[in-house]
Amino acid sequence: MSNVYLRMHNFIRMKELMDCLEQYNDLHIIGISSDGTLDFQCLQAKQVDVLVIEVDHCLHEFQQLLKNYEAFIRVHRMQILPLFQELSNEAIRLLLQYELSSFLVEPITSEMIVSALRKESRVQAFEDKVCWSPDIFATNVLLELGLPMHLYGFAYIKSCAELLLEEADRLHTRMQEVYEACARKYETTSSSVEKCIRTAINYAYRRQPEKICIYNDKPTSSQIILFVSERLRLYHRR
Repeated sequence: MSNVYLRMHNFIRMKELMDCLEQYNDLHIIGISSDGTLDFQCLQAKQVDVLVIEVDHCLHEFQQLLKNYEAFIRVHRMQILPLFQELSNEAIRLLLQYELSSFLVEPITSEMIVSALRKESRVQAFEDKVCWSPDIFATNVLLELGLPMHLYGFAYIKSCAELLLEEADRLHTRMQEVYEACARKYETTSSSVEKCIRTAINYAYRRQPEKICIYNDKPTSSQIILFVSERLRLYHRR
């Protein structure tokens, strides 16, 4: 079970989300607030696993929160699920800088928030239990996303994620360069790598969309590769 703390200004959404969460036994709301300074020591005492926070247009409060409590969040492995009104360049920069792999952008429904929370819960439970090699870990992350092992795209996604992990500056790494490096490894073309990855994602989306949709909608090839690479990075740090 994951303990969830809601920091939301929209009381109607908060009420709808609380009603929606009553249907699930793997998510538990441990506290709520609409304003004031977040006391992270209190969140630690409550054993909060995921902090859901609505982010306003100026991003100032959100940026200050990340800056002040970055070390705390990393040490205690608390996940943050930000809800953006829009995905601006500054918002993207913050997501990359603080390595937040999950977020939602308006229009957002309660069902979408629950889906994101349950995905965080599944991934966290999985990471807590396994103690395997990075290769096996990456394989199981892909299986958690519903990606098919029998398609070439499965191996290509894993290889691209591992290659991206080796890059010092992932923010400025062109995905085309990653595809080309993967193609050299498998003695094929970068266009074939990209096509096979899209095919694998489409296959998973048709059969189990609730698993593959790491954000609001069907993910792009780049989003899936970045997601898996981030999980690998966190695994290596353990």
